[in-house]
Amino acid sequence: MADSALQNTESSDCTVDIDFGLEGEGGNLVLQKVRRGLDQSIRDNSKAAASKTPPRILCMVYTVHLEANPHASLTAIAQTWATKCDGFFAASNLTDPTNGGIDLPHFGEESYGNMWQKVRTMWSYAYEHYANEYDYFYICGDDVYVVVDNLRAFLNSPRIQELENGFLDSIANNERFKERVYPSTILRPRPLVWGDPIIHKKFPVAAGGGGYIFNRASLMLWGTKGMDTYYSLSIDSREDIMMFSFISDHHVFLSETVDSNGGHRFTESAQFVHDFDGKTGPTSPQVLKRFLDIPMNKNADYASETLISFHLKLDMKRLKKMNRSIADLIRRYHAVLYRTACDQKG
Repeated sequence: MADSALQNTESSDCTVDIDFGLEGEGGNLVLQKVRRGLDQSIRDNSKAAASKTPPRILCMVYTVHLEANPHASLTAIAQTWATKCDGFFAASNLTDPTNGGIDLPHFGEESYGNMWQKVRTMWSYAYEHYANEYDYFYICGDDVYVVVDNLRAFLNSPRIQELENGFLDSIANNERFKERVYPSTILRPRPLVWGDPIIHKKFPVAAGGGGYIFNRASLMLWGTKGMDTYYSLSIDSREDIMMFSFISDHHVFLSETVDSNGGHRFTESAQFVHDFDGKTGPTSPQVLKRFLDIPMNKNADYASETLISFHLKLDMKRLKKMNRSIADLIRRYHAVLYRTACDQKG
């Protein structure tokens, strides 16, 4: 079900007239910052839609249906941020039209250790069914909250048009990578990818946790050069490393996503951002700063007002102590960002 026909429903965490909730006190401060940027993004998107055809975005989520967790996080996503996408599907082991889940078989068993096969199958499915229907393709797990209106505004921005026309940003123009990335910069259409950078074997790749974006040209590259042969029988949990090894083999590197104030558009949870010291984190901030000269602001300054993705995994331990879940947190983020009370549609 690619066309997004998902509807918002009531949830137990959409009370907005409190100082803070599951997101944490510091997390709420970060969400309020992002909400200010979101309001502007919504206005910008409305203006852009009046003058040009807006980009069509397909959102894809990988998940699994378990007896102990029967699509709880996926259902929360389907009822919140997925409604903002132009199309949506979730690769699972069970088809459920109510939340976009489809039973998408892949080589090997259904396990975290085989994430590469699940994700490569999703990209192949997108290529075979939706390559000409959408302009951009976002993939992530079911522990992510995506601010889709900020994503849309980012993809609508002049910088994206410049990149598509061959502009070299700070990553492509980096002396370490410039020669290797050059062949892809002269292609038209130019393959582009965006995400939360990490360094792997001295090259930038996107961390899979918070998700990443392909434009259509990158999807076509996968469909024509990688889908049939690239590690088609390999069992590996490192889906991000595997996919970006393929992309970089074809001279495509990440494009930058940090805003003009040094704010990051792909982060961990809002509470993590509030507590961030500028030095320690899953993406090895000091390594990024050294290799890519990416600013590492502290605390709320680390997050962009136009942040795109919150990866909520690090909040799981805190939530478990409260007998709450990632699904609850996803609904809570949506309530704060869109001021959506339980009897409202957001």
